[in-house]
Amino acid sequence: MRFKISTTLFLASVVIQLVMLFILIWNGIRLLESSHADTMYDSVAQQNRLLVNSLVPALAAHDRALIIDTLSLLKDQHWVIYAEVFDRNNKLVSAVGDRRHNIHDLHDKTIEEAVEDGVFDTVTNITLAGQQLGTLHVGYSINQIESLISESKQQSTMIAAIALLLSLGLTLVIGLYWTKNLRRLKDGAVIMREGDLRHRIDMGESGEMGDVANALNLLADHLLKTTEQLTRDNRYLDTLLNGVNAIVWEADARSGLITFISAQWQKVTGFTEDEWIDIDFLIEHSHVDDQKSLRFCFDKISDLVDETSMEFRLINRKGDEVWLRNITSSSYLKGEGMTIRGLMLDISEQKQVEEYAAFLGNHDALTSLINRQTFEEKLEEHIAFTNRFGHEAALFHLDLVQFKYVNDSFGHEQGDQIIIKVSQMIQSLLEETDVLGRLGGDEFGIILPVADHEGAEMMAEKLIQKIESYPFKINGTTIHVGAAIGIAMFPDDGLHSGGLLAHADAALNHAKEGGRDHYRFFGEKEDHIELMQDKINLEMQIRNALKEERFVLHMQPIVHMSSSYISHYEALIRMDVDGELILPDAFIDTAERYGLITQIDYWVVKRAIAIIQEQSRLGNDISLAINLSGYDVGELDFLHWIMDQLEMAGDVAHKLIFEITETAAVKHMAQAGYFISSLKALGCRFALDDFGVGFSSYRHLKQLDVDWVKIDGSFIRN
Repeated sequence: MRFKISTTLFLASVVIQLVMLFILIWNGIRLLESSHADTMYDSVAQQNRLLVNSLVPALAAHDRALIIDTLSLLKDQHWVIYAEVFDRNNKLVSAVGDRRHNIHDLHDKTIEEAVEDGVFDTVTNITLAGQQLGTLHVGYSINQIESLISESKQQSTMIAAIALLLSLGLTLVIGLYWTKNLRRLKDGAVIMREGDLRHRIDMGESGEMGDVANALNLLADHLLKTTEQLTRDNRYLDTLLNGVNAIVWEADARSGLITFISAQWQKVTGFTEDEWIDIDFLIEHSHVDDQKSLRFCFDKISDLVDETSMEFRLINRKGDEVWLRNITSSSYLKGEGMTIRGLMLDISEQKQVEEYAAFLGNHDALTSLINRQTFEEKLEEHIAFTNRFGHEAALFHLDLVQFKYVNDSFGHEQGDQIIIKVSQMIQSLLEETDVLGRLGGDEFGIILPVADHEGAEMMAEKLIQKIESYPFKINGTTIHVGAAIGIAMFPDDGLHSGGLLAHADAALNHAKEGGRDHYRFFGEKEDHIELMQDKINLEMQIRNALKEERFVLHMQPIVHMSSSYISHYEALIRMDVDGELILPDAFIDTAERYGLITQIDYWVVKRAIAIIQEQSRLGNDISLAINLSGYDVGELDFLHWIMDQLEMAGDVAHKLIFEITETAAVKHMAQAGYFISSLKALGCRFALDDFGVGFSSYRHLKQLDVDWVKIDGSFIRN
């Protein structure tokens, strides 16, 4: 049974006071009895001495009458019960009061011995000069002293009872006062413990209780400030953790139980925070191929000094794969044991970008077909396969006929849509084992892994017929494009991808000579070998001309017809081959095909700036117009390079005129516009060349901020 503190204090006080009062009363009565006894002893002794002194002469003279007279004086003393005098022979001489039997045996030394019969029996010798004359026996009543002692006991008991009651009352009052204040302190502390730290204990007084209340209130103030700061810190931390695109988590290393997880977990995975109970949940919901390595990582985490990182796939609530990068570390805190902390980053988009980047490294961005490099790798594999198993295969080089007309007339965006559709049509005719790739522009490569001459011919006819017969709808206009195919059989026509592609390209050029919708096999005519060799030689000549600075610019004046005033000069490029100047029409297509045109553009710009500077030093203030290919118009690297060259050259920009074809400008209209405006801001001027070839040329005039328009001759002829 548990008592309240007030009850406990009261009972303890009562017990202590009862014990102390009992001891006090007992000791008081003991002292009172001793005091009364001593008083009686003294009185009896004095009385007996007086009697003895009175009886000595009478006994010495044997005067019995005098003895009787002396004893008769005791009759009026009510507390004397008896008095008897004996001579030296113990013969009774005289007596008063009640006679006692065996009087010579009666002799009480203490009051306690007289309590039994209520008489204090005394014996006193009567002597004279050392000679005993007799004895005096006197019995005194102890009723009076007993009455006094009893009365003293009653008074002491009453006083003790009153003192006890007063003490208990005072104790009760003090106890109630203290316990009331203690209850107020306790109730206030309970309210604070339950979370109401704004509650204050008002004792309404000073003193110890007030000091305790003030101490608790100060503690509550401190706890409130600390709690509010912790709340702010937690809110800030929650905002920080939930605002970061990462999952922050913590787990007990020994049990594997998750002790903390940020809200980002549910956003990324769809699982609630309560569902991720332990690390096993994470492993069980990861991709089956990642579970073993993930388990190994968590099993070894406590052995690692530095943090560890791994990437894995988690199957979310919808059943989709989510790529996560988990960065984990462990720490040991005394009293808490090993703790595992982790940071999970959702790298799904990064993985998609990486996969797409890897895809683009091997594929064409427009059609998603494999690119030229990958196509050549596939071709090498199939060449090795045919060599090993001894069967025939075919390589197609397909080119769209008059596709440039579509680009020039309707724009490259429409041309791109045709390229995509043609790739889909080709793919629909091929088997799963066949290989289709985009070699560049409007050219496609096809590998038929198992095909003889007849099978290749049948496939070529199907491809040409399907492409030629398809009606393309552009801006309400129906157009048709054709196709030409060059075919090389392997291993007969070559054992390496480079040679086979060159042979197929030669066959393609042979097919184009026959017009649209033709195909040719390599070796059907001997002159294709010479044509292929000419292209190879021309490529080498271009490379050597760039390396040996054998390109030259011829200056053609542009004259006002009315005044014969030279407005500016147009720089016309020529290639010097063994002293013979080759016109651009003979080498530009080859330069574009083999990726050399950009180097030529860089050379032309640099040489034009040098000519302007040279003429300026000679005192000739001329302006010079140069042509740029469509491959570099709008390229940021090329633009920045030109701007750097102009900055280094000084006052040259206003003397430089760039001529670009309409086709090049509309290929990427926004980029071309930025290219033009950036250089015009430096002082350069622009001319739009070959205007009038395309159907949408007039619309382009409003979009391109050019200074001149050079009208194509076909537009005004006849």
